[in-house]
Amino acid sequence: MARVFWEKMSESQITTAWSPDPDTDQRLVALHDYWAGLARDGAVPWRRDFQPRDIPDLLPFVFLLEVLPGEFRFRLAGARYTEAVGGRDVTGLTTADIYPPQFRTAMLDRWAAVVREGRPLWASGPMWDTQRNFLSWRSVLLPLRVSGGAIGQLLGAAVFTQAAGKTRRTKNDAP
Repeated sequence: MARVFWEKMSESQITTAWSPDPDTDQRLVALHDYWAGLARDGAVPWRRDFQPRDIPDLLPFVFLLEVLPGEFRFRLAGARYTEAVGGRDVTGLTTADIYPPQFRTAMLDRWAAVVREGRPLWASGPMWDTQRNFLSWRSVLLPLRVSGGAIGQLLGAAVFTQAAGKTRRTKNDAP
């Protein structure tokens, strides 16, 4: 896949909610259901209970984030996620290494809310690749507890789709 124009995204274009909308991709719902099944007595699941082998069909879309002070580090990123962000392996990288400031700020705020609230966050938004193809994405981000009981990792998945016939036009494009 071509490089992504993250810098063309603005915070106002990202929609978030604490529950999924009716059009949510079923792969995201399946990851949420798996995560909810790991919860004991309604508590946030433990990272040690998450086993990637349990969700082989979802792994290409999955990413795992480590919570750092004021930052997040990618511990794992599936093949579809990697393709969608321009083919760059983001494993081991922080958001500062990957995203431009305006997109990063929006993501940090939302991801930090998942840590604070201890609940799933559903999100969606637009982006464009270098071929000016309009893409849309939907994601879910799920908190995981680590040793000591704090939320120390986030399990997420993102599904990217290309809208048929939609392209981003620039002022240099012919009418």
